[in-house]
Amino acid sequence: MFFLVCSYRKTNFSLGFVIGFGIAIWHWSRNDVSETTCSKYKSSKYSYREWAVRAGIKTFPLDYDELSYGNMDDGMLTEAAFLKHHVYVLCVVHVKKLKNAVAIKNTWGKHCNALEFFSLFSNDDLPIVQLRPKSSWHFLCDSIRYVWKKHKHKLHWVAFIPDDLFVLPENIRFYVTPFNYSKPFYFGHTLLFWNQLYNVAQAGYILSKGALSLLTTKFNSTEACRDGGKYWKNEDFYLGKRLSELGVVPRDTRDALGRGRFHGYNLNQLLFSGRMASLSDYYKKSVYPVPQGPECCSRHSATFHSSGADKIHLYDYLLYRLKVFARGGRRGNRPAPTPVPEEEVWRQFLREQGVGDADVSAQQFYELWKSEISSPDAFNEKLRREHLGSAPSGSGPGAAPRDDAPSDGTA
Repeated sequence: MFFLVCSYRKTNFSLGFVIGFGIAIWHWSRNDVSETTCSKYKSSKYSYREWAVRAGIKTFPLDYDELSYGNMDDGMLTEAAFLKHHVYVLCVVHVKKLKNAVAIKNTWGKHCNALEFFSLFSNDDLPIVQLRPKSSWHFLCDSIRYVWKKHKHKLHWVAFIPDDLFVLPENIRFYVTPFNYSKPFYFGHTLLFWNQLYNVAQAGYILSKGALSLLTTKFNSTEACRDGGKYWKNEDFYLGKRLSELGVVPRDTRDALGRGRFHGYNLNQLLFSGRMASLSDYYKKSVYPVPQGPECCSRHSATFHSSGADKIHLYDYLLYRLKVFARGGRRGNRPAPTPVPEEEVWRQFLREQGVGDADVSAQQFYELWKSEISSPDAFNEKLRREHLGSAPSGSGPGAAPRDDAPSDGTA
């Protein structure tokens, strides 16, 4: 009997369960996972949990501490890992700042099934697809054509993301799994502009394989893409317009409590109601309004603004690595392994100095230690000299400028 294990996460989808894998294996083996289940349950009226029950998947609680520090059996996976095997989410990032793209690659990008970067520039250290469009719609359209040609046999869903968003692919899978990806779906944060519904790019949006198939049929060349929209910074509006012409409109992606999943602003702006003035248009134009303040955001939010590479790494730590203690803790409280037992450290030091530990007084030990260990000031001076060559420290001509030094020469 196999079991599927789901770990506990504070925000992203993996909330402490063990899945009965025996029934699931029988179910998935009959056909492709999404084709089999989603062809029966096409509507969002089915929640993920209802879909799981209908698919014959059973869940059981599991202590997260055992999952983190115990030995996982060969027949066990986290529920999020199970979905990653069966719900293929391709993440497409439109890059403006290279450092943001690098941060994404090293953090949340690892949780996508595949990751593609597109930009107006190329880079030797990051696999960026360089495009030379005439407009932002041309850029988006050509990136859609590229991923369709390269990934169409694998992809189920494609997330289009600006490089200043933090994304939780697990929560995207949690939301889209009950839908049939072969049908045209278009998810995100929906605005109304010039009587046109569209999902705003700054919050990211999701297209199903069925939607991409329609678009690539209509825009089957870069020339067709070029002629489809001529203005910059309006590609999300044009996408909504072109999809509506094909009969595809945005859907309500709020959770059961009316809270949003796709957010174009950072959490500091969204969670505090006193800071909403600057976002008033964002809410006024929202077709499916969400509460302002602490109840703005779903516990299974999929995207929010991160404002830069440092915040991307911060959110990655908070969401994927930091754990709030709930129960257990037996394994997590174990001390870190050390190559030398603590009580042997000082004896080993004396042996390295050629002195027997029985013959050394406390004062002699201190003097030996002092001769080998630099003071903080001496250590900093050594690093400074190694960095600058033989130049002395100070503010003379040979000194390196400090990061905090004023640029205008004032003290």
